[in-house]
Amino acid sequence: MRGMRGHDRLWDVAALGGLALAALALCWPLGLTNRILAGIDAFTYFTPYWAYRMEAFRAGVVPLWNPYLFSGAPFLANIQAAVLYPLHWPLSWLRPEQALVWSALLHVFMASAFAYGFARRTLRVRHLAAFGAALVYGLGGFTLARIENINQLNALAWLPALLWLYDECLRQPSRASRGRRTAPFIGLSVAIALQLLAGHTQTTFINMVGLGLWALLSLGRPLRPARLWPLLSVVIAVGLAAAQLLPTLELNGLGLRTEGVPYRQAVSFSLRPQLLLQSLLPPFGRGLAEAFGSEGYAEFVGYVGVSGLLLAGPGVLAGWRSAVTRWGGWLRPAALAVAGLLLALGAYNPLTYVLWRFVPGFDLFRAPARWLALFALGCALLAALGIDGLAKADPVRPAARPRGRLTWAMIALVALAGVALLVLQVWPSAPTVAGWVAAAVATVFLIGWSQRAAQRRSSAAEGPAAWLHFAPALLVALLLGELLLASRGLPYTLATAPMATSLRTAPAALLGATEAQPPAGRDRFLSLSDIRFDPGDLAELRDLQSDRLPPDAVERMVRAAKQVEVLSPNLSLFYRLPAVDGYDGGLLPLQRYVLLQKLFLSSGEMTPDGRLREQLTATPDRRLLDLTGVRFVVTDKQRDLWVDDVYYDLEQQATAAGGTRIDLDLAGYPSFTADAVGLVVQATSGTEPLHVLLEVTPIEGAQVSVAFEAPPAPATGPVAPVIVPLPAAVRPAQIVLHNNGDSELTLLGMSLIDRSTGAHASVTVSPHGDFRRIHSGDVKIYERLGAPGRAWIVHGVLPVAGAEEAQAAVAEDGFDPRAVAVVEAELPAAGPAPAAPGEQATIVDYEAARLTLRATLIEPGLLVVADAWYPGWRGQVDGEDVGIVPANLLYRAIALGPGVHEVTMSYEPRSWLAGVWISLATAAVLLVTLLAALRDRFIRL
Repeated sequence: MRGMRGHDRLWDVAALGGLALAALALCWPLGLTNRILAGIDAFTYFTPYWAYRMEAFRAGVVPLWNPYLFSGAPFLANIQAAVLYPLHWPLSWLRPEQALVWSALLHVFMASAFAYGFARRTLRVRHLAAFGAALVYGLGGFTLARIENINQLNALAWLPALLWLYDECLRQPSRASRGRRTAPFIGLSVAIALQLLAGHTQTTFINMVGLGLWALLSLGRPLRPARLWPLLSVVIAVGLAAAQLLPTLELNGLGLRTEGVPYRQAVSFSLRPQLLLQSLLPPFGRGLAEAFGSEGYAEFVGYVGVSGLLLAGPGVLAGWRSAVTRWGGWLRPAALAVAGLLLALGAYNPLTYVLWRFVPGFDLFRAPARWLALFALGCALLAALGIDGLAKADPVRPAARPRGRLTWAMIALVALAGVALLVLQVWPSAPTVAGWVAAAVATVFLIGWSQRAAQRRSSAAEGPAAWLHFAPALLVALLLGELLLASRGLPYTLATAPMATSLRTAPAALLGATEAQPPAGRDRFLSLSDIRFDPGDLAELRDLQSDRLPPDAVERMVRAAKQVEVLSPNLSLFYRLPAVDGYDGGLLPLQRYVLLQKLFLSSGEMTPDGRLREQLTATPDRRLLDLTGVRFVVTDKQRDLWVDDVYYDLEQQATAAGGTRIDLDLAGYPSFTADAVGLVVQATSGTEPLHVLLEVTPIEGAQVSVAFEAPPAPATGPVAPVIVPLPAAVRPAQIVLHNNGDSELTLLGMSLIDRSTGAHASVTVSPHGDFRRIHSGDVKIYERLGAPGRAWIVHGVLPVAGAEEAQAAVAEDGFDPRAVAVVEAELPAAGPAPAAPGEQATIVDYEAARLTLRATLIEPGLLVVADAWYPGWRGQVDGEDVGIVPANLLYRAIALGPGVHEVTMSYEPRSWLAGVWISLATAAVLLVTLLAALRDRFIRL
């Protein structure tokens, strides 16, 4: 017996080694190269989050707060940051791009290994069959498509482990030692806690629904409710994960999805019936993005291989022997597969609305296609049963069925898929169809011959040819080959060069402009640019990697370079540059941020998950920039103008009514000698030109005046520049445009021109004289002169009752954040009054979760800090505790008296402290229980 067990263990080790090699083969662009993930979420969301988390761990700090996105937001409480997931901790000494790759490889292997062990122990199948199940689940399309959404993959890997450990709890006889009965229960508790910490609540919810369904179908006949006792492990798991869950629950009450998501959003990314074959069958050529009409096509991928799907049929038949086998063998995997497929249909399944409306949890998430996780695991287990049945001498009781019925059933399934294609008329690429046909023919052939061999053995006829004994192994090899070919069409294969994260000129300029400030306390920026522009070094970028990367991977590197240039959407966190904007799509942004976001957008439509950059069409009003503490504005040059090799910056415009003037101060610009001025100017109304007088005051010499006519606004197309020659070459210090007509004059852009050399210098049109362009490359950066920074003093106070009243007050035209603070506190009201001369607030020190300021006041007032208010922030003034109140909808304020004060704000959330104590206490109880159980087991031995 011991020899048999040792033999089995050797086969298990060999199978796990084979799975590791298979994972490397399918994930070779990651595991065998130095390439990095460059998908939108992987590059712009997870890479910055992981970089921030890993840097904090290397410094010995738990990252509780993120000061770089959304004007500040909780970090650990955002479960997608996965701060407390233990499997990430050893990776903290790698670069974040490398850590993402290693985490992906590790969890792909874990998903495969858990599926293998699950099939071996629960289904009692042979090593080869369990290996097939591991391939289908761990290396199938659904799991590999999650690689660029790393938190989904991390949680998904634990699904087979949960079901396996549940069955292990049931398997222990009542007479077994307490150690044997306790160990799987503790293991199940730990596994549930780990998937909670892995960072994706929807995948955790799907896993737990799958576990619940598995448990219900395990009750047996007659029903035995006592079999549900292992589900008590959920309570223990919640205690273990309390350090994460309590801060997350606090954030959930203040975040984006507090009241769930609308039904229309909940059913977005539903599995489409007309594209069902493209979702469930492997792609043997690229083009999934075109088929699904989205770069997010990975959401719809759930293939298990043509052979994997066809082998599920023998899996059902192999278990169709008795009520006990049906109940414990094929029924539970089949129920998982059917439930996963039906729920993945989302909007195309009427049950979805009922679940969204009445069942807690279903209203919190979108992307129903993610329910294909249950389908993938169910099919994997059924395929294992099928392979195991074909490997036995009598897999489907030949005497109970006509010869060849299984083969004909397979042929019928293939024919049904062909009919579906004809009816739906949604054809995949020719290589994909050819691959389907070839895989189906090969699978049906091998299944048929395997059945024939079994029939000959059962009838005592002359044995079949020796190679027929290897038909199940050939089926597994066919399955692996299918999955290997299909994986070439998945997003992670477009991993790109590590230089994608290289610093570009715009973030370098921002870092240089704020070099003297602490990283977390740098003056904030707002980006308005999209990535439709072409980088100036586009050709060099492509040529540099064209001999090392496939063309699509090169284009991903180019896109990454543009995203770095505009710091989109979360890359500001990667480079430690505080931004107003951000992107999350989970619990963040805060509800208060969503209300603030509405102030920036004139239209009622907006994306509630941040991404102001994608929705703004012009620089916001300076009151909003003051409100949010913005000093820098980043824009691209898509709307600017080049005419006759002269560049005109059209980002802003200035207007002058009839009889008034536009003043432009050039004191902050480099000296430039010009003999002409190019003006993009127009009469806003009317059809006649406007008479304008241009006055140029030089640095030296007498003022120059030139009259010209501003053309009326064109009906279509851009405005043509007006070139105004000057009587002599001068170095302008100030330029004034006098509107001598009755219509309104609009100045869109201006450039100083030296016609003798062709040189020019673009001048920023600044309506209030407070914008200066400090960088011009692929994108532009403007600095706001006189911006209030991150903290300032006001004496005006406007108390309000809540966030909605605060939003209405801040939206008023007369609101000036430099003179009044809208506070949600019982403070005496006071009229608008800005800081007096000599009053100021200065940042002394700024760490992620703690800042120290020095405030000087002559009269009682408020210190306003343009960082997000959130429960857990504590204030101290001169060493004494004070309250921090919500101010200006999203931000913070502290009431101060006259004098010079040292003010400290620190983030010390009670939810985190309480959660840590609960987690530690639960872990201690589990450890004591486990040691006691092991002691009893050793005593028995």
